[in-house]
Amino acid sequence: MKAAVLRNFSEPLSVEDVPIPKIKNDEVLIKVKACGMCGTDIKIWSGHKKVKELPLIMGHEPAGEVVELGHGVKDLKIGDRGIAHFYLSCGHCIYCKTNRETLCSNIKGRLGFELDGGFTEYIAIPAQNFIPIPDELSFEDAC
Repeated sequence: MKAAVLRNFSEPLSVEDVPIPKIKNDEVLIKVKACGMCGTDIKIWSGHKKVKELPLIMGHEPAGEVVELGHGVKDLKIGDRGIAHFYLSCGHCIYCKTNRETLCSNIKGRLGFELDGGFTEYIAIPAQNFIPIPDELSFEDAC
C-alpha cells in the first residue's frame, strides 16, 4: 500500500510502499478514504511537536470503511463507515471507564504521533476506537 512518510522534519513527505497492517483479535482494518490535516500536523512536520522517532506516517484524523474484522470484534461489520479516535487508550483504567480516555494511565499511543497514522491507504485500530458515521456524512466532512 502507499503511505506518505515523514522522514525528515520540514521536508516533503515521501510517498512509499509499506505493508498493509495485520490486525489483532480486537482490531479492525480501515480503508482510509480521507484524513484531515490541521495545525498540529504542520507542527509535527516542522519538528515543533514531539512525536516518536522518524520515520512516521502522520495523520490523526482518518475516516474510512471497515474492510477486515479481528475474530473478537462482534459489534462492527465489513462496510461500516467511520472515523478513528486517535487516542489508543487501554479501555480499563479509571480514566477510560469514566469517559476521560485522553488521560489514560496505560495509553498505547496516538495515531500520527507515537503510532503511524492515517496518511496511508489502510490503518489497523482497536475496534473500540472506531466511531461510526452516518451514510449521508462524507468522509471528508467526517474528518
